[in-house]
Amino acid sequence: FVVLMLVSLLPLIIGIAAILARIFQQQDEHARSMAIARARTIVSVLDREFMRTHAVLKTLGNNGLWEGRQFAQFHAKAQQSAQDLGVSSIVLLDASGQMVLSTKRPYGTALPVLRSAPLLKHTFSTGLPGISVLFINPIDRQYIYTLSVPLRQNGEVTYSLNATYTPDA
Repeated sequence: FVVLMLVSLLPLIIGIAAILARIFQQQDEHARSMAIARARTIVSVLDREFMRTHAVLKTLGNNGLWEGRQFAQFHAKAQQSAQDLGVSSIVLLDASGQMVLSTKRPYGTALPVLRSAPLLKHTFSTGLPGISVLFINPIDRQYIYTLSVPLRQNGEVTYSLNATYTPDA
């Protein structure tokens, strides 16, 4: 009798198992598609933010103040731009990695030299903007990443203008 009952219930058990497996598969597919949609949204938001920052840095770089070495006035404009963008700071670097100015410090404050700066090398060698990996800011020892825009004088890259972001911003 027990064997007969098990044999008669076996198709039902197999059917329920198949239905449960299909439900779990559908939930998994839904979770994956939702994760992909979220990732695409995040990338879209970041792209817009980086394009906006790039445009502001290009505009700031086109004001001519840095070309005339009017760095105090350039610093003041950079501070306003940093506030408008909501970035951690704006930094102007020369080819050696010397920070010419940073909105994290008052103009004229001695600033460090970036010893290892792959993005700076990229910006000067290619003349293209770029985004850094995460690294420690030598000014305040916080993790940051930067977006760089090359500034040209007579067709040659002479400075890198950077907006810095903290990961938690």
